[in-house]
Amino acid sequence: MQVQGALTIKNISVEEATLEPAPTKDKLQFSYFPDYARFVREHHLLSYIAHQLEGARALNTPLLKIFGDLPDQQIIELSIPGHTEFLKAAEENKLSQLISDSMRKWLNDQLEIVGKDDIEAEDITQVSHLRKAALLHFLPLYTGDLTTALAIIREIDVYQLESDTLSTNTYISILQNRINEHTRALRQSEEQLLEAQTIADLGSFTWNLRDQSVDVSPQLLLVLDLDEVRDFENFLKKVHPADQPKVRAAMEEAYKSGNFECEYRLETRDGNERIIWSRGVISFDDNNRPHLFKGTVMDVTEKHHMVQRLQRSEELYKQAQTLSHLGNWTWDLMHDRITWSDELYRIYGLEPGSPIDFNYIYQFNHPDDAVMVIDAVRQAIAEQKPFEYFYRIVSRDGQTKILHARGEVLVHEGKVYKVLGTLQDVTAQQITEQQLRSSQEFIRKIADTTPSLIASYNVNTGNYTYISKALKTLLGYEPEEVIDNAMAFFLEAIHPDDLAPLMEKNKAALEQANLAVPPDGNEMVVEFKYRMRHRDGNYRWFHTFGTIFDRNDQGKIEHVLNVSIDITSQELAEQQLQQRNIQLQQSNTSLEEYAYVASHDLKEPLRKITTFSDRLLAMNNEPLSESARTYLRKIMESSRRMQTMISDLLAVSVISGNKAFEKHSLQHIVDEVVQTLEYKIEEKGAVVTTDGLPEARVVPSQFRQLFQNLIGNSLKFTREGVTPVISISHKFLEPAAVRDLELAKAARYLCVEVKDNGIGFDNQYSNKIFAIFQRLHGKTEYEGTGIGLAICRKIAENHGGIITANGTNNQGSTFTIIFPL
Repeated sequence: MQVQGALTIKNISVEEATLEPAPTKDKLQFSYFPDYARFVREHHLLSYIAHQLEGARALNTPLLKIFGDLPDQQIIELSIPGHTEFLKAAEENKLSQLISDSMRKWLNDQLEIVGKDDIEAEDITQVSHLRKAALLHFLPLYTGDLTTALAIIREIDVYQLESDTLSTNTYISILQNRINEHTRALRQSEEQLLEAQTIADLGSFTWNLRDQSVDVSPQLLLVLDLDEVRDFENFLKKVHPADQPKVRAAMEEAYKSGNFECEYRLETRDGNERIIWSRGVISFDDNNRPHLFKGTVMDVTEKHHMVQRLQRSEELYKQAQTLSHLGNWTWDLMHDRITWSDELYRIYGLEPGSPIDFNYIYQFNHPDDAVMVIDAVRQAIAEQKPFEYFYRIVSRDGQTKILHARGEVLVHEGKVYKVLGTLQDVTAQQITEQQLRSSQEFIRKIADTTPSLIASYNVNTGNYTYISKALKTLLGYEPEEVIDNAMAFFLEAIHPDDLAPLMEKNKAALEQANLAVPPDGNEMVVEFKYRMRHRDGNYRWFHTFGTIFDRNDQGKIEHVLNVSIDITSQELAEQQLQQRNIQLQQSNTSLEEYAYVASHDLKEPLRKITTFSDRLLAMNNEPLSESARTYLRKIMESSRRMQTMISDLLAVSVISGNKAFEKHSLQHIVDEVVQTLEYKIEEKGAVVTTDGLPEARVVPSQFRQLFQNLIGNSLKFTREGVTPVISISHKFLEPAAVRDLELAKAARYLCVEVKDNGIGFDNQYSNKIFAIFQRLHGKTEYEGTGIGLAICRKIAENHGGIITANGTNNQGSTFTIIFPL
């Protein structure tokens, strides 16, 4: 129902009528109307159309007849494109162009739905009046400013005046053109008829049933896609095979009743399919025999498709209502008649189409909401304003449902004549929202009871959206006073020495997080450690874990969530521990220096004792008795053993202080040790094998000493008559394999085994042999100080590892070193 603009006929005459748009000045450029048109289109389009439709019904606007008995909802849907086009043209200040285009289409009979001659003079004035009334109806919803409202009304009046003037001129032009056409039709009736058939896509025929001659109009050949029509059978070949029996049956019925009517499909030469509707009348002679068959054929393909689209549109509309649990209703107050959509019946648990009235519906209202519903509707009618509310019903099957009601009243001449609206079943949504509120309250209680400080803030405004009550416990401030001061409070409370590094790290973290949204949704967590001032003036240490709380539609950060833990006690303890470590390191350094000096000072007298004893033995060899010489040799052996013990003790004392780790080949270290012990290996006839030891981060000098001590032990404790075999092998271990061992944390571990076939030992002493000065054999049986294996254990521990021993008497022993890589 959209008629607007105007056309003019240039050089009007019967022979030379030419259609072209009337020249229009661009005086429809408005300042206020465009934004208001956008508001109506975006928020009230359907109501805007419905308001005009209701008014047209009341005025009995002639243009309504083209819609026949279509329901109002379908008429509204068919009217959406035209009204949307008008409102968009108003938004874009293109009303002049719209009027020009509309009038051209009207004059050339190119309007959708509405034919050129369907529009009467009353349609122009009434449609214009209805449009303005609808625009004024929604104006209070758009603005309460009187100046703006008056400006919009003035601009609407300017448009109405221009549109009405041009529409009236165009209508006059159409009437003039129609008069000319009628004049021409009187002179050329046959051409007029053929032209009408062409316009209507309608062909006519006269079929003499006696001699089978056929007289057809040119349009009939076009409709049936034939070059000629010779007889009925010739025509029947063009009919779709599935519809041929139906056409024959219709003809047989026509021979009896005299009336023919049939709709069938026709196959065209290009392979397409048309839908044809035929009607005709058969005349009979005096002997009641069929004589003449006159009729028409019409191509109704497009009409058929339009009906299908309308039916499909109706189906989609009903499906949308079903999916959204949304039903619409209308209450005609003039006739006290209520109309429901099918979905509304389903919401109430009633059979679609069953009779309803206000009193019948009222009984389904929940007792606690019944009065509220009545009052809301009465108030809306009394104030003539839209309404919206939630209420509960008890459906036919006993279910309690929550409905969202929205509606508006239609007014004509100050009187409400109809109320219409929608009802949506929002039970699941309301339950979900209640559960969400309960969950939020539960989370808030947890946050307020936890000893950690939890806060979230908007990175764009710096305002805090939430601060837990732990702020009072940890810093002595109420959350409300901090929220009021926003970010300024924390900037002032943070220790000056910590503020700049903290801000820089926070800025870098936000910039990195804004670069890309994590595909798995797992936002990164950033840690901060800083001090904040308590209300009492003292600073306390906090460890904060920050992460992204949410982002906007563009993926940019909106809010950040911080969880802060008071680590003051831990920080003080770490500071004390660090101080003690420093003191311990200083003490260890002093002890190493003392051990070095002590060992040097102890070695010097021992060297002199050894030296002078040796000289005494050489100078006075004859006068000395055998006993004196024996004592003297024992003094010399004890002095040398004492020197060795002091050197070994010094080696043990400095192991833990050496942290010069480097990546080194263990195979290369073993090769060096074998070369050093080459003489002893050859002397024993021993065999030393390895499996190609890998590289590892070690202190090379210490591992050289470790392998030298272990291989040396194996060479020392050999069995008589058995060729000594020493094998060194390795393997890698995963963390699960060393879970029960007290080792430093690592992703992988190296296990090295040194195995021999010597005298072995009783396995009950496997731990005892690593104690310093611990010997399982007498000093006269085997040389050594008993410190070698203690040095090995010290080296393993200095590398974060362990060393274990496993032995069997007279079978051999195995030493295993495990350390992290």
